[in-house]
Amino acid sequence: MVKSNLPFIVLLLMLTGCHQVPITREVTTMETMAHELTQKRVSYHEVSLEEIEDILEDGLSRENALALALLNNRALKASFQELGIAKADLVQAGLLKNPLVSAGVHIPKSETGLKTDMELQAPILSLTDLWEVPLRKRVYGANLDRAISRLVHQIFQTMGMARHDYDHVLFLRSLLAHAQAMVLQAEKLRDNLHHRHAFGLQNDADVYLAEASVGYWQMKVTRLQADLFSAKKQLSYILGLDPANTLTLTETFNAPSNNQCVDQLVNWALTHHPEVQRATRKITYYQKVVKYESFRRVKVADLGVAFKQEFAPEGNQDPELGGRGVGPYFAFEIPIFDSNQAQVARAKYQLKQAEQELCDIQLKLKADILAYHQKLLSLDLVLANYESAILSFNKKALAYTEDYQQVMQITIPTVIQTQKELYKAQKTLLEVTVDTLDTYTNLEQAVGKRLKSFTQSNIHKENTFNHLN
Repeated sequence: MVKSNLPFIVLLLMLTGCHQVPITREVTTMETMAHELTQKRVSYHEVSLEEIEDILEDGLSRENALALALLNNRALKASFQELGIAKADLVQAGLLKNPLVSAGVHIPKSETGLKTDMELQAPILSLTDLWEVPLRKRVYGANLDRAISRLVHQIFQTMGMARHDYDHVLFLRSLLAHAQAMVLQAEKLRDNLHHRHAFGLQNDADVYLAEASVGYWQMKVTRLQADLFSAKKQLSYILGLDPANTLTLTETFNAPSNNQCVDQLVNWALTHHPEVQRATRKITYYQKVVKYESFRRVKVADLGVAFKQEFAPEGNQDPELGGRGVGPYFAFEIPIFDSNQAQVARAKYQLKQAEQELCDIQLKLKADILAYHQKLLSLDLVLANYESAILSFNKKALAYTEDYQQVMQITIPTVIQTQKELYKAQKTLLEVTVDTLDTYTNLEQAVGKRLKSFTQSNIHKENTFNHLN
């Protein structure tokens, strides 16, 4: 009889071991939520090499860089596996305990005169599963929602990092171009002085200063080339590309306009920011944990079957000396010392902590939005006035010194210093521009959504430095 049932038992065990954990619905939810915030396609699956080549074919614009980062960033691809992990935990939480069979055979020594007996106990059903499994599934369902929220937040942060790295490359590329232009100007001055020196019209000190000026700018170019190389490799990393590849950026180095209504940004962030959503789901999770732990005061309540067989001593065929019996089996934990009150209290503290964290996150987001928005307004005014108030005068000063140096009415140190002052002014303008770009990125991260997706609001900004006070 046992032999005939063996294939059925083996098949049953194989079927119970083939449980699948699909995550199609969770992937769709994550991709949809991320697309709403980033306005870019996000894919759980690997992007094809052909698609990457299509994006890079005509050079890399800022928007294409953001799109590629969300499709190909290696850290994101690794984090996406959290969906499968959390879903597997949810499936496991919904499974009942396996039946347990315990058996014992008592074989007495011959001189004792006791009978041989066999006892079998089989707890088939854990009664605690009847109320614990539904509650446990709700806990791990909330944990799955938390995983989705964490991933959406990470996706949005990755977009911000890609934007920052892209703009940093543009900054260094523009700064390098200015330094290379200064090399040409320094070499032109040096060659002119060498020509005069050959006719005895220029002293040695001026020639030495001109040579030193050329060396200064050449070293500046070398350092900027190294910084630009490193910045491009960092950008390649965030985009998930081989650092050995060469990136060609097509974007111009210009600051974005800031004309969003700050109240609208704050209202969105306080309810829809991915970090707020993550914190809200954390609160929901611990609410369910509190309820789950409250129902776990009794951890053992098993119902099953008990069987006992007694065997007559060897050689004795008297049926009254042996027998068997079958009956119900029940095991119940009496919660005298451990009623799970500590775990309930722990979950309540965690719930309170999550609620306070949400308040802190909302306060921080509002402070960041107001600060970054005001900083953008100030930087816009600086950029609007910088050319006319500062840079144009540096250019005029350099042109003046070069003209009058030709007739030896301006000393060479003055010319060299004027060249440096122009470069410093150009560098400052680039720094203000990249600061504006970084602040725009930070504001977008504080809001939790692409700024260009909001309804544009006309904000009057006068081009005057009085508003900076």
